[in-house]
Order: sequence, then C-alpha cells, then structure tokens
Amino acid sequence: FEKYDSVSSAKKIYNDIKKANENHEGIKVLYDMGDEAYFHSDGQNFYFILVRKDEKMFRIKVNKVTTKTSLDEFNLISKKLTTSLSE
Repeated sequence: FEKYDSVSSAKKIYNDIKKANENHEGIKVLYDMGDEAYFHSDGQNFYFILVRKDEKMFRIKVNKVTTKTSLDEFNLISKKLTTSLSE
C-alpha cells in the first residue's frame, strides 16, 4: 500500500508504472476497481494488478503461478483490497 500527499502525485506514479509496462502483452485495463486499475499477466508465469483510488495505491503480484494459484482468488483479494482504500 502507498499513500501520497495528493491525488495528482498518486496519478503520476500510477501513470509512470503503467506507461513502463504498456507495450508488453497481457495488459488489461480494469474498470471495476478504484479510480484507475490494470491487470498484467503473460498468461503462464505471473499476475500483477495496480490500483489507484484517490491518493492511495496498491500493487500486488504473484511471481510464480503454480497449479495451486487461483486467478479468481487473486482477483477477489484485489477487489477486497480496493474496498479498503476507501476506508
């Protein structure tokens, strides 16, 4: 979790991270989380989500997808964390 001094600061960091990754395959903008969010995966090895809500932001990543890794649970946890940004 990260909290910035202002919304504009959080937006800048979010945009910098997104821009650094936007030319990679597997980027999907998420419209149902926070003010801005995106998911990134190569479909085999990792899951990554970055979410910004107001001046708060979090990123979560699974670096090694295995047979026990659940994309549904990863998304559920990310949605729960997004809800906590409003508190």
